[in-house]
Amino acid sequence: MKAELKNAAYSLLSVAAAAALGALLSADTEKNALSSNLPRFAPPAAVLPILWAVLYLLTGYAFYLALSARQPDPYARRGTVVTFLCGLLLSALWPMVFFRFQFFRLAFYLLIALLILGAFTQADFYKASRRAALCYLPYLGWLVFALLLTYAAARRSS
Repeated sequence: MKAELKNAAYSLLSVAAAAALGALLSADTEKNALSSNLPRFAPPAAVLPILWAVLYLLTGYAFYLALSARQPDPYARRGTVVTFLCGLLLSALWPMVFFRFQFFRLAFYLLIALLILGAFTQADFYKASRRAALCYLPYLGWLVFALLLTYAAARRSS
């Protein structure tokens, strides 16, 4: 029970910290970026906070499930933690690069790196818990959509 609470706290704090950092780094900038360079298929600005809240909850739960799963190899668990936390950090930085600075090409390459980390995280989660991998899938889907959106924004701004 003690390990379960520790895993829950670790998952919740890491995801909350990434969400707060992303919000802080991109505060008051979404409206500016969403007006001119984004394609028609971009979601409305009002949807983004709700979407991100759901995605962060699901990824946090997936991380909790992966941490709580019994893994025979202690290095596998450590790799899962490092990969997931690196992805969270990049995910928190992306809104700043995209919205605040409007460096759309850099944001595009950042998303490619996020997708690569996401694929490794997905594989790690699948080995630990199939339910964790299932909970992480919507985030990967969002990354693919964000990659298309960012590509379109980069082309429009050129």
